[in-house]
Amino acid sequence: MSQRAILVLTLALAALPLVAGDAWRKKPPAQWTPEEAVEVLTDSPWARRVRVWQLTGEAQQRTTTQRTTYQDAPGERPMSVPTESSTTTPQVVEAVYEVQWSSARVLAQAWERLRQAEAQALLELHGPPPDLTADLIVLTLRVVKPPAAPAQALCAGLTDAQLLARARLVSSAKRTVGPARVGRHGVGAGGAVSFYFPRTIQGQPTLEAQTKWAEFSLESVLGDKLKARFKLSEMRVNDQLDY
Repeated sequence: MSQRAILVLTLALAALPLVAGDAWRKKPPAQWTPEEAVEVLTDSPWARRVRVWQLTGEAQQRTTTQRTTYQDAPGERPMSVPTESSTTTPQVVEAVYEVQWSSARVLAQAWERLRQAEAQALLELHGPPPDLTADLIVLTLRVVKPPAAPAQALCAGLTDAQLLARARLVSSAKRTVGPARVGRHGVGAGGAVSFYFPRTIQGQPTLEAQTKWAEFSLESVLGDKLKARFKLSEMRVNDQLDY
């Protein structure tokens, strides 16, 4: 399916009225509509949309003019002299990203519902990582609105080794964990990078029972930093923690 067709379908879905109050929570996954499944994937406690002002690597120059009035002697006509000053600031552009907690069971149910509904275009946009294992926490990063040129998306041009070095998962208990591996999947508008974090470290849970929140971060080569915080108290289905 072309990117244009995917974009048209996405806009059409966005225009549909949504039922307030997380309607998907009030019915079994098999009864979710495609719109409700997409809501789980993009607008729920397991998904965060983040705006990042990114450096382009270029500078903006701004010139201002001030006028100073001089009067050499009383009675003489005052003279107004213009003075120009220039300031240089780094150029920044806006980008929008989506971070998805892909290892949660509720997301797997949403993907399965889209498959059952034969909503292939939506699966191309919001589909799962190619491999999900029970021993790893998986977070997926997608570009919703790319930055204007010459800036690049945060993951663009970075090797897997660089992504491993620049991504972190930090908890409210002040535990910081790096990913064990990364995986790239999807193409075009559906392209994404998934980060795989260990669920346990030396036999201890990465996110302990008292953990209030966990924050995913990724820093670009230029120092732009994306942060997406998830509240574990909200990541519950049928009163069971799901991450």
